[in-house]
Amino acid sequence: MNRLTLTRPIGIQLLAGLLTIYTMGGFLLAIRMITEQDARYRWWIIVVAAAAFAVASGAATLAVWRIERRAPLLLIACGALGSALCLALPAAVPSEAIAPGMWRAAIQGAILILAFLLLAAWYVRSVVRARS
Repeated sequence: MNRLTLTRPIGIQLLAGLLTIYTMGGFLLAIRMITEQDARYRWWIIVVAAAAFAVASGAATLAVWRIERRAPLLLIACGALGSALCLALPAAVPSEAIAPGMWRAAIQGAILILAFLLLAAWYVRSVVRARS
């Protein structure tokens, strides 16, 4: 019987799982916006931001899973693009249709995702250094 032993810390496994969900969510949002092309919104802004976030999340997922040296940098890029996606959502809505507090919520979401992925980058950097 061949037993597989996992040498990845549980934090790396959980982070890679979360990033996989981010990747799928980004692609799903981009695909949905492309197929609907709702004329009430500037849907192409959301498509570009969601696709960029999905690609960055996918690259970060693989780098984190493999515990590569470039993983922290990719997590920072993913956080920046995730923040851009948060800000793209109200930017795609016509100014007369923006709900009160929409920009504030988008800014808070952008700060939250960037802070989380910066913290994740710090954690991954410490794992990479410990393995060197």
